[in-house]
Amino acid sequence: MMESRFQPVILASQSPRRKELLARIFSDFQVCPAHADESLTPGFTPKQNVACLAQRKAQAVAQHSDCQALIIASDTIVVCDDVILGKPENEADAVRMLRQLSGRTHQVMTAVCVKTPERELTQVSVTDVTFRTLRDGEAEAYTATGEPMDKAGAYGIQGMGGLFVTGIDGDYYGVMGLPICMLHEMLWQGGCGDGGGKQLSEFAKKLESHGSYQMVSRCGDCRHYLSGAGSVYRRGEKGQHHLAHLGRRAAAG
Repeated sequence: MMESRFQPVILASQSPRRKELLARIFSDFQVCPAHADESLTPGFTPKQNVACLAQRKAQAVAQHSDCQALIIASDTIVVCDDVILGKPENEADAVRMLRQLSGRTHQVMTAVCVKTPERELTQVSVTDVTFRTLRDGEAEAYTATGEPMDKAGAYGIQGMGGLFVTGIDGDYYGVMGLPICMLHEMLWQGGCGDGGGKQLSEFAKKLESHGSYQMVSRCGDCRHYLSGAGSVYRRGEKGQHHLAHLGRRAAAG
């Protein structure tokens, strides 16, 4: 996990999926839904449009936030035949989208905008998702569950919509709505993180309390560690790690 040198950390989204995923990077953050214009810009490519939407969300929240805040905004679209599929307007629209995706490969584009007092970074994750051919009535039955209604492209890969997916090429978390690896790298590039040492230490102590792990100091041979705070090894692995160094020294001698 990461500690931000900008406070507070604000997620400009009320999506429970994005909240769940951001908790893998930050243990403490605020949620502030963005009330921004979500209309598409004529002449923009889908990638440009989704980037613009994420930027608008970040800027809308920034207007009402602490000047030292770190704001994270995201937007997701589904693209099939160069046509953007947003959230369905109604059940009939959801069924239409699902039938359009049936038996084909489409793209899920998720843009992330990281805004700090010092700079603004925006990147877009693009993932190819392939659907199997839907059987008669499946689109209607899935839509009746209500799951598609708040999701771009009318499906959620992490839910029952995953039953339609035969494969993906790209970032699974980008399809969910927040590509956490890309976001983590953006935070480092933007100078937002000051290391994960404190959280790692706390995490390891919790694991140790359950009797499965122990904290050990950095290896005296290779100085290996995780995130700057020390290393987390399963019990018994520490000895194996150092035996490897002893073996190499013996072979060199």
